[in-house]
Amino acid sequence: MTMTATHFDLDDERADRLAEQRERREAERALTQAFEPVDELPRVRTGYGAKPIPAARLALIDYCRSHPGKWVKYTPTPEQDPVRVGSIGQMIRKQQGGFGSGFESTIRAKIAYIRFTGGAA
Repeated sequence: MTMTATHFDLDDERADRLAEQRERREAERALTQAFEPVDELPRVRTGYGAKPIPAARLALIDYCRSHPGKWVKYTPTPEQDPVRVGSIGQMIRKQQGGFGSGFESTIRAKIAYIRFTGGAA
């Protein structure tokens, strides 16, 4: 007994080919959509609930970037920046809180000293 392809078999093969083509197109589309060029990076947000970075810290970051290699004493009031002194170093190590790569910190007598040594913006 010889087996012949029925129109059901041909329909199944066609459906399989169409499904493979659809999957390939979707994979190609997903790959091209995975990249999106941007003109400017968004401001870094930090904390639970993505709180905005305090203006005093943004000013510190800008000042440090414009004076690379210089240590800057950072003593904001709690109203200006409610972060604890010990948390500054942790933010810098984790590159959070507005601090990107290239920042260093040290604490002396409960005062944070920060400097920018260079790196990506």
